[in-house]
Amino acid sequence: MTTTEKGIVSDIARGADWLVDGNNNWTRLRRMVDEQWGPRPAAFSGLTYAYFGGTGWSGSAWTSVADGTIALSDNATNYIERTLAGVVSTNTSGFTASKLPMAVVTTVSGDITAIAERRMPTVPTTVVAGSGDALTTNPLSQFASTTSAQLRGVLSDETGTGAAVFADSPTLVNPVVGTQSPGDNTTKGASTAFVAAAIAALIGTAPGVLDTLGEISDAINDDANLYTTLVAAIALKASLAGATFTGDINVPDEAYDATAWNGSTEAPTKNAIRDKIESLSTGAAADDASAIIAGQTFGG
Repeated sequence: MTTTEKGIVSDIARGADWLVDGNNNWTRLRRMVDEQWGPRPAAFSGLTYAYFGGTGWSGSAWTSVADGTIALSDNATNYIERTLAGVVSTNTSGFTASKLPMAVVTTVSGDITAIAERRMPTVPTTVVAGSGDALTTNPLSQFASTTSAQLRGVLSDETGTGAAVFADSPTLVNPVVGTQSPGDNTTKGASTAFVAAAIAALIGTAPGVLDTLGEISDAINDDANLYTTLVAAIALKASLAGATFTGDINVPDEAYDATAWNGSTEAPTKNAIRDKIESLSTGAAADDASAIIAGQTFGG
């Protein structure tokens, strides 16, 4: 049947022929559907591929696209495809993910040598602007690879801000996040490198035995009032410039040593003085003591 024979007979007022005409009309309808976007061999010529037209989607309505032809590359495998609107094109690389396949045509020495039809038997699911959810159950893997930028451009949350929404507490397995600048005090994610750098800056040049809070606490005996304790302890010390003592001063006992005591600035204890005086209380030693005492002036 040629294209001129595809018209549907509407005159059934021919008596007994009405059933035959009805069957013929059904056959013609089936063939019209089958021929949509299919090859039209009667119009082939060299490297010119002819195809039947069909129905296309303009973006707002279905339209009828006329039969057409397209030039093929020689000595190559040509991939013939169309857009949803019915614009037919060809290339030698492969079918385009965003287009609908029609046929794979092989050419050799200026002629078509083989045709493998690739038309889809049903209208594929596609995204049409303003048509609502075009895909609800199939995974994204059925489409071509999608970049994160493309995905971000079409995702939107319930508020329409364009940001993808995930669970309130998603479980992330070893996520890689950027390392923020030192001192960053925002809600950005902190990498382990950022945390390690912050801890290292806090420790600075502290020695290994004092580079943790536990070690520092042990070193000051866990004294929460260390400043007060130090000030009180220092207040009990005598000044090197001189001090007035209001109580007894206890110094270690030391036996008298004439050589060591000669010119010494050490203060002898009462016991040392008493022992020495007692040793001088008899004999010649007593005379020496009397002489010593006689040469001193005592007041009070």
